[in-house]
Amino acid sequence: MAKFYRANGRGYQALINDVLNAHEQLRLAKVIEGIEDKGPSGEPV
Repeated sequence: MAKFYRANGRGYQALINDVLNAHEQLRLAKVIEGIEDKGPSGEPV
């Protein structure tokens, strides 16, 4: 994954940070789920 972002050249770390931030914002808004958002039986928590 890092190779993909490094191929963009300078500023790739800021791009990675933006992607991670957007992902976390979507999880907080309950737009997407992460594996940690499910209980042992797969039910949402």
